[in-house]
Amino acid sequence: MRTRRSDDFSVRLRNAHGVPVMQVTGVIGGDSPSKLMCMLARLMGAGHYNVIINLEHATATDWEFLQDLAEAVNDARNHYGSVHLVVSHECADRLRYTRNVANLFRVSRSENQAVSRILGLYRSLQGVSATNARLVDQQ
Repeated sequence: MRTRRSDDFSVRLRNAHGVPVMQVTGVIGGDSPSKLMCMLARLMGAGHYNVIINLEHATATDWEFLQDLAEAVNDARNHYGSVHLVVSHECADRLRYTRNVANLFRVSRSENQAVSRILGLYRSLQGVSATNARLVDQQ
């Protein structure tokens, strides 16, 4: 039986006030950017063009992998949506200097801030509802 290590990569899809949230944990590398791209493409194929990617519990040695998601981000923009990144303060400072990443994503310091921006609220929400979401396989 395989035990789960703290650096294993995983993506969990959930819902925050009607907005899909991709909760990313572990170390990002190898084929993990393609997994993120696949999930983003499936969400947008289902009509979700405002998406939050929560990277607070993820680590990466090179944040340039976010450029691989450019196609999905541009698809969201073509449908008047956006992809929001939730990152720590230190990571937000690092992302500002990563080539083209600052132009692709809206960076937020919390999920509440990202949800408030997507919903067009002037104030941040007090709490984010914790409900699960899933994609239905198309037959």
